Amino acid sequence: MRVLFDAFWWERGPVSNRHLMISMITEWAELYPQDEIVVALREKDRDRAEGLPARARVVTSRLSPQGVSAMLELPILARKVKADVIFAHNFTPLWHPSVVFLHDVLFITNPEWFTRKERLYFALMPLSARRARAIVTSSRSEAARIDGAIAARTPTTAVGLGLGDRLEVAESRPAVLADVDRFLLTVGRLNVRKNLAFTCQAAVRSGAVSPEFPLVIAGSVHGRTEDWPEEVRDAIDSGSIVVTGYVSDPELAWLYSHCRAFLFLSRGEGFGLPPLEAMRAGAEVIASDIPVMREILGPYASFVDTADSRELETQIRRVAAASRTDHLSTEAREWASSFSWERTIDGIRSVAASAAAPERTLT
Repeated sequence: MRVLFDAFWWERGPVSNRHLMISMITEWAELYPQDEIVVALREKDRDRAEGLPARARVVTSRLSPQGVSAMLELPILARKVKADVIFAHNFTPLWHPSVVFLHDVLFITNPEWFTRKERLYFALMPLSARRARAIVTSSRSEAARIDGAIAARTPTTAVGLGLGDRLEVAESRPAVLADVDRFLLTVGRLNVRKNLAFTCQAAVRSGAVSPEFPLVIAGSVHGRTEDWPEEVRDAIDSGSIVVTGYVSDPELAWLYSHCRAFLFLSRGEGFGLPPLEAMRAGAEVIASDIPVMREILGPYASFVDTADSRELETQIRRVAAASRTDHLSTEAREWASSFSWERTIDGIRSVAASAAAPERTLT
């Protein structure tokens, strides 16, 4: 089977989207050596792209942003290379057999979490998705949301996500934490959906955080942001809350393996890799009580209602009073490690084979 992959974000793009795109292509090439891999890179990235599968054929795209390139340019490239099927992200090619991976459709169900510019751009996703032969996504919760929001040809297939070995690197302590050994951690883009103002307020009101035991926020600004309450701004100024900005993989690995607990109080997710990554590193996870978090984290996390900060305040005081070793769970680590790329790619490849051009013989 010859597959044309959307590789628009190979060199640059949203961190999580880029990571998933690269992981899916590289894992597919390793698991299915009989398939012909064609990747569509931006023309300006072709000469500096690193880590491409050795046997991958490269074609280049010129249109942007990613949605426009996926819808209008990928089908032209697919016809040129005689691809059986296109595998795209979020935006579906308007012709040619294709499978699209929809990360989420929260912009439909919860538009208040997004900027007007984002909503206008994302509006093309459900319109183009009706052209897909198949839609896949990461969780059963998100599959149900997509099926409720989009009148697609077929039901959405949940294929999961894998953790992979991205964080199996030599750890590096972030310089901003040179003198800090005890801390709470949360990871994510600094936007309203991640609910960081709620998390920060609960941490401050718990009375547990201080410059010696701060809440560390690893992430950069992206999308619609929320205003920090005055008490949160004061905590940032005092060092009780530390905002690191972007961190490298070695730094993130260190943060996961040394935090006292990992907090993830997002209002909505399609999946949620950070709490699984933290769990695999041995951190206790405290997450928002929403369906996707229950699905992904199983019985191995503590769940709190984000409508009442007192629950989170109580949990923060509890973990602050204990040592990290009190929270380690072999079962939790094994649960997180069970999310493999092999299982995800097997699911996607099965869907893609069914969606491929019928005149080709598939193996």
